[in-house]
Amino acid sequence: MSKSELERELEFQLHAAHLDEGMVREFMFLKPTRRYRADFAWPHLKRGGLLVEVDGGIWTRGRHTRGGNHYTEACHRQNLAQLEGYMILTFTQPQIQSGLALDLIERAIKLRS
Repeated sequence: MSKSELERELEFQLHAAHLDEGMVREFMFLKPTRRYRADFAWPHLKRGGLLVEVDGGIWTRGRHTRGGNHYTEACHRQNLAQLEGYMILTFTQPQIQSGLALDLIERAIKLRS
């Protein structure tokens, strides 16, 4: 399953669970100094909002798991976002397909509402 398919699957789950209110796809954050993008975001939530990343390449040596600069840059981006107050959740294919991602996103939204 490709990352875009995983993102569509998670988006479908979020919509079906009515957790898509205020959700932004492809959310640009840390502007204007950085132009980082999160797969999903709820920027209206308290204490900075919620960012969700879908990492679909863990079994195929995708961008974030190849090591080197790709993984280092992903860590740096997430650390900077946390310093700005965002809560960041990152999910893999099994977590999305099992419903674990949906459960944790729902809990995070309630926590920050």
